[in-house]
Amino acid sequence: MASRSDDLDTDTLDVERLTVSGTPNSPTKAINRPIAGSLFQLKLSSLFLIRGVTAKYQFHLGTEVAHEGGKFDDVLFKYQVSTGGTRQWRYRFLQAKHKQNEIKNQITSEALLDDDHGDFSVSKYYRSYCREILNGSEGRRPEEIDDVIICTNINFNEANLNAYGIELVPHNDPSDKILSFEKLPGGKVPVRYKLKNTEVLRKKLNESSKKSKLYSLAKKLIDSENKNICLSLTHELIKNCHLALVKEKVIDLTTQRLHSDFIYGKNLSSDANELRRILRDFSMRKLIWKEDWKSCTFKLDDGFGLGEEVQCLSGPEEEIDSFLDKFVFAVNTPNEVELDAIMKKELGKYYNLLVSDVQFNHFSNTMLDWFKNKDSQWMTSDEGIRILEAIKEKVDQMRCAVLINYVNQINKIAEITDTAAQEMAEKLKPFLASSDKLEKINYIATDWPDFSALKVIAAIKTLPNFKFTDSYMVISSKHAQKKEDFQGLRRMFSNGKAHHLLVIVCEDHSPINYDKYVNLVADSEEKKILLIVKKGTDVRPQLLINEDVISYGQLSENFKNVLLSKKVSFQGKDMPVRDLIPPDKAENVLDWESIKMLAAQNKIVVPSFNTTRFERSLYIKRRMALPFEFDSKFWENLAEDMKCSKTLLMSQCKVNAKSAIVWSASEERKAEIWEKIKIKLSDRSTLGLPANANISEDELIFDKKWKNSAIVIISGGAGTGKSTVLSHYCEAIKKAKPTRWITRINLVDHGEILSKFEPKMKDNSSNEEDEEDFSTTTDFFVDELNIRDCGDAFSRSLLRHQLKMGDNRVVVMLDGFDEISSQLQEKVIHLMKAIIANKSVQLIVTTRPHMMDQLQLQLSQLAYSLENFTEKDQIDYLSEYWETNLKELEDKSVVIRKFSEYFVQRVSHTLKDKEKSFIGIPLQCRLMAECFQSDLQGIIKENRNDSEIQKLLDGQKFDLATMYNRLMETKRRVFYEEKISVSAPNQIVAYAIDGFIKKIEFHLTKLAIETIFTDQGTVNLLCPPNSQHQSKFEKVAEEKAIAECGLKFGLTFLNGEKVQFLHRTLAEYLVAKFFSQGFSLDQEKHNGLLDKAVVRDLIFSVVMTKNNGIYDGVQMFFDSFLAELVDENEEWRNIIDKRLKNKFPERFKSFMNGIINKRQSVYVVDPNILDVPIHQRNTSLFKFICDCLDMMIDPVRLRKSMSSLFLVSCKFFYEQNSEAYKRLLSYFSSPSEFELNMILDHILYYPMQIYLDDLFWNEGEKKKILKVVLDFMGKNLATLKRILKDPSSNAEKQMKFALHFFMCNDYYDNELKQYLELLSSAYSSEPSFLSLFRATFNISESHFGSFQLNGKMEKTVVILRNLGRIRVLEALSHVVLLRDPEVFRRYYEPSLSLDETDVVSTNLHQLLARDQYRMTRLDRSAFRGDTGAVDRILQTLRHSLGPTETNEEVKKTAKEVVDDMVFRESQEFTSFFVAAAFGHEEICRKLLIFFKDLVNMKVLPLKQLQDFYVAPNGMIYNATQLAIRFVKLPMFRLILTSVKQIMGQRPLVFLLKKFIWNNKEWFETLAQIVVDGTDGTTGYQQLNEIVLQDSSTLEALRIVEEETFNQMVSVDGVEKWTKCLLDIDLPKGFHLLSRHHLSHFDRTQMRSFIKTIITDSSGQENSYWDRLLLLSAQDFPCNDFEIDFDHILKCAWDKLVQGKERLVLCRFNGITGFLLSLTESFWFYGDKSLGYRLLDFVKERQDEEVIRRMMKCMPTFLHYVMDPFGKIPVRGTVIQTRMKVLEFALDHAGHLSNTRQFSDLVDALLIPLVDYDGRTRSIWCYQFRFDFFYAEEVVASRVGQFLSWVSTKLNKRKVKELVTHRYEDESGSTNVIFYLASKHRRSLVEIMLSHLEESDRREIRRIAAASGCLM
Repeated sequence: MASRSDDLDTDTLDVERLTVSGTPNSPTKAINRPIAGSLFQLKLSSLFLIRGVTAKYQFHLGTEVAHEGGKFDDVLFKYQVSTGGTRQWRYRFLQAKHKQNEIKNQITSEALLDDDHGDFSVSKYYRSYCREILNGSEGRRPEEIDDVIICTNINFNEANLNAYGIELVPHNDPSDKILSFEKLPGGKVPVRYKLKNTEVLRKKLNESSKKSKLYSLAKKLIDSENKNICLSLTHELIKNCHLALVKEKVIDLTTQRLHSDFIYGKNLSSDANELRRILRDFSMRKLIWKEDWKSCTFKLDDGFGLGEEVQCLSGPEEEIDSFLDKFVFAVNTPNEVELDAIMKKELGKYYNLLVSDVQFNHFSNTMLDWFKNKDSQWMTSDEGIRILEAIKEKVDQMRCAVLINYVNQINKIAEITDTAAQEMAEKLKPFLASSDKLEKINYIATDWPDFSALKVIAAIKTLPNFKFTDSYMVISSKHAQKKEDFQGLRRMFSNGKAHHLLVIVCEDHSPINYDKYVNLVADSEEKKILLIVKKGTDVRPQLLINEDVISYGQLSENFKNVLLSKKVSFQGKDMPVRDLIPPDKAENVLDWESIKMLAAQNKIVVPSFNTTRFERSLYIKRRMALPFEFDSKFWENLAEDMKCSKTLLMSQCKVNAKSAIVWSASEERKAEIWEKIKIKLSDRSTLGLPANANISEDELIFDKKWKNSAIVIISGGAGTGKSTVLSHYCEAIKKAKPTRWITRINLVDHGEILSKFEPKMKDNSSNEEDEEDFSTTTDFFVDELNIRDCGDAFSRSLLRHQLKMGDNRVVVMLDGFDEISSQLQEKVIHLMKAIIANKSVQLIVTTRPHMMDQLQLQLSQLAYSLENFTEKDQIDYLSEYWETNLKELEDKSVVIRKFSEYFVQRVSHTLKDKEKSFIGIPLQCRLMAECFQSDLQGIIKENRNDSEIQKLLDGQKFDLATMYNRLMETKRRVFYEEKISVSAPNQIVAYAIDGFIKKIEFHLTKLAIETIFTDQGTVNLLCPPNSQHQSKFEKVAEEKAIAECGLKFGLTFLNGEKVQFLHRTLAEYLVAKFFSQGFSLDQEKHNGLLDKAVVRDLIFSVVMTKNNGIYDGVQMFFDSFLAELVDENEEWRNIIDKRLKNKFPERFKSFMNGIINKRQSVYVVDPNILDVPIHQRNTSLFKFICDCLDMMIDPVRLRKSMSSLFLVSCKFFYEQNSEAYKRLLSYFSSPSEFELNMILDHILYYPMQIYLDDLFWNEGEKKKILKVVLDFMGKNLATLKRILKDPSSNAEKQMKFALHFFMCNDYYDNELKQYLELLSSAYSSEPSFLSLFRATFNISESHFGSFQLNGKMEKTVVILRNLGRIRVLEALSHVVLLRDPEVFRRYYEPSLSLDETDVVSTNLHQLLARDQYRMTRLDRSAFRGDTGAVDRILQTLRHSLGPTETNEEVKKTAKEVVDDMVFRESQEFTSFFVAAAFGHEEICRKLLIFFKDLVNMKVLPLKQLQDFYVAPNGMIYNATQLAIRFVKLPMFRLILTSVKQIMGQRPLVFLLKKFIWNNKEWFETLAQIVVDGTDGTTGYQQLNEIVLQDSSTLEALRIVEEETFNQMVSVDGVEKWTKCLLDIDLPKGFHLLSRHHLSHFDRTQMRSFIKTIITDSSGQENSYWDRLLLLSAQDFPCNDFEIDFDHILKCAWDKLVQGKERLVLCRFNGITGFLLSLTESFWFYGDKSLGYRLLDFVKERQDEEVIRRMMKCMPTFLHYVMDPFGKIPVRGTVIQTRMKVLEFALDHAGHLSNTRQFSDLVDALLIPLVDYDGRTRSIWCYQFRFDFFYAEEVVASRVGQFLSWVSTKLNKRKVKELVTHRYEDESGSTNVIFYLASKHRRSLVEIMLSHLEESDRREIRRIAAASGCLM
């Protein structure tokens, strides 16, 4: 601090009265200091503080800390630095010297060399440096000290200094962030110096040094003794003089006291004497040290006084060097007044302000308070920061009075990127830089003014003139509306130095008072105003800078993370936004409204479907029937119907693995194909063929095979649970995929909203229009159908994005498509097509079956059918329901389960098939559960046993009408008991209640009619408005009361303001019941519906016509209601049976007039109406029609009409109740032969040939139907016999199929007996009867997959035996033995008595005798397995044929026996066969050995032995053939093993070569036998020999195991084996290899295969591949050979085979080109060419290298295919070929990177040639003349892409040449674009024009307009 003597010309004032800028005095203790010097010291301290904080030092700032700083105590600054990973303190010491007269006062040599007290005395400061800083109590090391500074506002007198030998060294330290000053405004330049170590200065310092060091040493000794502190060698002073203290006798090392010489002053050095003097001086001051030196004791450090180093008491001279290195003069510094400006500038930097006066005042006063407080010596950097921030907060609070902290609010909205700020800055620069007085105010229009304000604030901070926060002002327009607020704004904005820009943020659309703001800047040239307004605000257009676009990309990464971390309630689950929106997609999702919403709210709730009505606990898993597979046979049949090739058809329409239909045809062609497919689908359904498969509902959504299906159509009848499945899907998908957006829409509920949807219905729309339509549709879907809350911007944006981006995260469920009007259906279809266009949605839509076709066509997706509950499902559901609702009855789950089982069994047994399936519908199951809950409750409470439960249920009726009636009764009872409370019931009350309930029921009936019939006219017709005399008010009040009570009835619910039935079936029931009341036989009880013709016709159209399934439910219920009339009403039956026409109601007759054929030319009854109940399986309705027709039509004419029903598919008959059969057959009581034959064909024979599934036949009702038919045959046996005798009849041929069916199916044992009895009666002739059986047994086993005769013979044998048909049985013994040996053993056991005598040479003739089964004695021995008997017989024969036998007669007989053993008639069997059939292998071997011996004996020629296994009737061959035919694998194995063991390997191979092998198990059996025991590859070589014989034997390759196949191929290698195969049959060889083995080839094998097939096999460009390409479709072994062809290509590509491009290209004379065989294949076969498949495959694979090579050759190829037409015979083939090649060329032109090659391609496209019609055209024209091959959008896309390539790779001129290319057509010369315009091909025209230059577009449009062509 400056001493009082420093500034004698400065007034001395109390610091207590010192203030800054008028701030009130601080109440601190007074310290007297010179005012200027004190202020100088204060401001320097403040400067150190602010600059230290700005430099981000961790520091302590001190003042007046003399014990540490000595003479440098005005400012002490210690701060931390990092060195070597640790933080250490550094120190700066400063003494402030302020002088008033800066010019007069200068520092001279005298001042520097002054010895003691001068302000600038170097000696004084040196001593202080040594004493207080280095050697004081804190003891700083020199390396810890940055500098010791004399800071003064005056300069040196350099001339004076130089005269006295003192030199200055400039000291510029760039790292000094605190004491650096710029040149001051007055020209003064602050500088810093150090003093050079000159001789003059050093001498002065040496003198001072000695005194200083001895003084310090004295103080150290005193401190050590007084405080008992060790004289430590670590202390710098002691370390430098401890040896001298001992040597110069200051301290006695022995006694550790003062040396006696030192005490008494004897023999001391000058330094020791001086030290003694200083200590004596201290002793005189008793307070410092004691007088008795003898008692002074010192504590010495280890090593003290020990050493050889030379030391002196005054220490080393190095401290002078240290001092001069640290000693700095800061001269000419700013004085205390000038420091104010510097301080303000520093504070402005800190606070980022232009003007910081207010902050300076607060800061100075705060520092003054600290300065005046003697206890506040140190201030830390943290305290300094707190001071600065407290000032900022205080000033901000002051500013808040005007700005309401608005900028802070804006800055809290979000954080933006530097790029966003810079972009805004660029927009603002012209406005801010403008000097035009008329441009002082401007606007920015934006969606979100606050956010744009944030960007503006960030932007202007980056501009040079707006670095400070007070260079601009930001306010809300709301804060300048009041007069006083505006005046305050005016005062602040008028500050000349600050606030150059006023930003006013207008949050709403309030009008802008432009003139008011003009006045604020009228008087200033620099000030400007920027208004940020909301878009749509009325502003002056000329002032608008720009519209500000707000995007997610403008947000900083940190704030993006904040937004993405926000919690969102999505589908009922809380999750962060980032789980819904991947960060890389957020830019596309979060628009400004979403960002604003997320920033403002802590949590957002995204709307989701409410599944509260979904009873999860009662849900039963369902299964879906998949559409049947569109196999190759289907496409072949369809192509035949379409009269085109299968290849062409499949290029236009395909069905993928997920049952999606992929169309590539025009709309017209598409409709044509779909009509044929519908017929096929209908036929498939009609034939009753099983569905392809069925899967669980969850598999459809979650299984890998199905889960990515874009569209799922779920079809199911009423109440099948379609809506419930959707609810389940909602729950399941939410659980499995929490981030999947699920939206479920009930289309009926949204009908009013959907009616407002106006989609664009245009056939030829442009891409722009398509995009616009998609956008419009998406907006409607999002804003109207899903998120109607306008404020929920986030949800809308999220859903809209998901719909556009195609990442399949949206599941849309549309329920009840069939229940909305046709107009709404069209709109919904358009909506569905739009939302699935981008593949962003998985669409699940439900419908009843009658609307399924429309959805399948429009959505190109086959439907899945929801299967009904199985009986187990019903039991599970009922049990769960009753357990849930009867919780009060504990531990009754077993009883409930048992009741459920009884209930379902009873229902299943009682109901007819159709109703049985109907009760399998979940809704019906639920309703029945409600109805019988009270019964179950009573059973449990009364503890009834099982038999009582069964008895209770046995007494119930379960037909559909009864069960729904019971439901109504249950609802009525519950309503009465629970909803109506009557304290004193009486007759009047009961009547009133009953009447009121009837009104409710009528109300429900009317509601049902309104539900089923949407046309109001129909509703009024069935329910005329009430005509009773009521006021409108009374009527409305009564209807409202009834409606409210109707809700309590339990059949309806309130959906918004609309009352709806719980399910549509309830409405259908009530409508059917309403209709049925018109059919009451009681004239007093019917409701008169049939009295009016118009109502009668309406009912007839509902219940008697097909009506596309709309009224199926009504028809079913109506049928059930009619059952009571036709089956149970005795009066009705009496009228009908007795033909009491006078009692037959006229209204019935009038009703039935609708079925009478008006023309009556063929049938009196209209067949199209008569077959409706058959198709719909409404048996009661059919019987009712029959009853009525019996009363109305002559029997003969009616019989003929009934015969028309046999045109109906027989499947529908088998789905009827057997009673319907009875009724139909009753019309043919005495059928003609034609009628009987027709009936049996239609109902018996034909179904048994085509329905080959046990599941179809094994049902009770079908069994009853067959019983009815068999009974009918029995009644008409005579007619049947006549038919069988008629040679022209095919009935006998048909009989075998029925016989085969009954014999094979154990379910029809009784029917088999009845049928055989009928046949036995019909076939009195044994040969005829036997012929029928033989025909039946000869039916191929492959004909009936499920029905096999093996093991099924016993029933037939027993029945025939019981019928006495013994001769037939005997004749069939051979067949029985073949089919079922065990049955033969049981029923055909030969008598042992025949074989009692031994066979000898004399009785060999016995071996030729046959029993009744045509068996010989040897046969019987083989049958019994009597090896001994066989041995004896064979030995006798050997002897008889041997040389020892001399009797020629015996030899002759023996030879006859041998011939008989070998050759038998076709219906007989050999002994070898019998032994093999019964598994007697040893006998088989003995027989073979016997024959082999005969060869050796020369009795049997070798050739005859060979014939055993190669001749068609050879013994071994025949046995083998029968084993194969009748599937006797053990027998087959036995024969082969025996032959190999006895005859050898070669005979075995010869035998096997005679057969065609098509059974995998059998071939593997023979392969194992052939290979076993062979050496090396011999066995596999022989397998090749067996297989590679001819085309037929190649069939074995279908079933060869892969391991076996590989061994067979490896014998000779792939190349040789392939050649052998293809030389036998090239197309079949390719087919078999591709279909069964090629995919298993490894890369090496595949390379050999490709090399083999592309290598010229004859040297004349005739490779196997060439020959294959030139084959016609008729040459292929299968109708779907293209599949095999594709597979060959796939294997070549998948295994990356080198040379695969040679399957397309070849080199000829050194030039690469397309295969000649490929082009010839195109010409000859067109769309059936394999070349088509080849191009399609290459296109699909997108092999860059192969396509590039092909495209290089394409110009030549195009020229070839455009050769004159006369060379090719078929025009259609030529057109197809050219279109195909052109398609490939255009699609792949982009692969040509070489400009020259691309130009050649375009030139080739435009080459004109004379075409088939004599006109000149290029192939380019074909794309537009014959584009009916492709859909319009496909052509447009292809042409657009190609023109884009042309424009990029060539130029716009070439595009114009293509677009305006001229050619000849029927009307003369035209060009491409004019032709398209004339054909109204708008999309193509627009695409072409879009690729032209604007000038060319205008020119073309001008020419077109001139010629009258609109474009």
